[in-house]
Amino acid sequence: MQSASSFFVANRQLGAALIFSTVLAANIGAGSTVGATGLGYRDGLSAWWWNGSAAIGSLLLAFWIGPRVWRQASAHVS
Repeated sequence: MQSASSFFVANRQLGAALIFSTVLAANIGAGSTVGATGLGYRDGLSAWWWNGSAAIGSLLLAFWIGPRVWRQASAHVS
């Protein structure tokens, strides 16, 4: 590790799949799990929107926004 900034961005060595996995893991935290369970208990099947919207957002990030960010970051590596 060369610097603190290298630590926070993993020295820019992570692949797209691993970056997607870290974003997804952050999305599926304890708050999401507890919140979705409570909504499911209270509202029944209509509470699917919590996980459904997270899934749709994750797919948009993975297949549309992520590659664009990756290209920009790769173009500006010093």
